[in-house]
Amino acid sequence: MTNAREPWTIEQATDLYMIDRWGGRYFGISADGKMTVSPLQERGKSVAIIDVVREAITTEGLKTPLVIRFQDILHHRVRVLNEAFARAIEEIKYRATYRGVFPIKVNQLREVVEEILDAGRPFHYGIEVGSKPEMYAGLAIHRDNDSLIVCNGYKDDAYIRAALLGRKLGKKSHSHRRKTLGSSSNRSNCGGNRRRAGYWYSCSFGNARRGKVGGVGRGSRKVRPVDA
Repeated sequence: MTNAREPWTIEQATDLYMIDRWGGRYFGISADGKMTVSPLQERGKSVAIIDVVREAITTEGLKTPLVIRFQDILHHRVRVLNEAFARAIEEIKYRATYRGVFPIKVNQLREVVEEILDAGRPFHYGIEVGSKPEMYAGLAIHRDNDSLIVCNGYKDDAYIRAALLGRKLGKKSHSHRRKTLGSSSNRSNCGGNRRRAGYWYSCSFGNARRGKVGGVGRGSRKVRPVDA
């Protein structure tokens, strides 16, 4: 008497690896058991990832391990995010304007940041910087002066001067409120940032005005500039 195992099914693989939970309809399993990617979800074609790897090895001469980046997924995610905010704004009759930003600290690769900014150009999608190196990189790569550069992180004089330089270049650079561990002091010489009772009070370095730009954020976080 033989103990024949039941054939492994696609549904079992999907359940075991919980693809439905993290795949976001971008990743799945084909009928022949291959892991697939659909950069445009149901609106586009599916590609077997193993086929991409084989082509990279045989055609491009690359070696494993490989990092595979699908630019179409970046474009699609930026578009879906901004369209979702646009629908919500229309639905609740929000009178201000949403401006999303991509935090450079998430991925500093130039080609990734350029892909995201290119996809977000119709929505004036900007960037968030959190250090002086990121500030300089942001000023160099930022092209759409109708989008924002949100300045996060600790703000010393050089950081603030770089943000003010962005204003001179016609960019909308915004610093936002940040609690610090320092003691209270008088107005600093950074050109508008004020610290009182251990708090940094943010100043608008751009030409946006309260009421026109009511929310700046990554995801649903909002930052409201305070007029200098």
